Amino acid sequence: MMSTRTGRIMLVAVTGGEERTTTLAGHQMRLRQYEVVGEKHQFVWFDASGHPVAFRTEQEGSNIDFVLVRAHDRRSRRGGAPRERL
Repeated sequence: MMSTRTGRIMLVAVTGGEERTTTLAGHQMRLRQYEVVGEKHQFVWFDASGHPVAFRTEQEGSNIDFVLVRAHDRRSRRGGAPRERL
């Protein structure tokens, strides 16, 4: 994996790939979850088409989630970022 800050290549171990039902942006979906462990502990979720739809990184003891949300879903929230937990 490559660091987005330094461009340095980091060794990681990737496990998982199990399909599970996950609530994401207010919708239940069947997603594949992968765990990525290296200098950081991360997770990534893929939909049935193979698109990455969510990413979690742990930093200083806190989870930071990035969630792909369609434009019409985002407009309906009017309150800011998605509040659903993975």
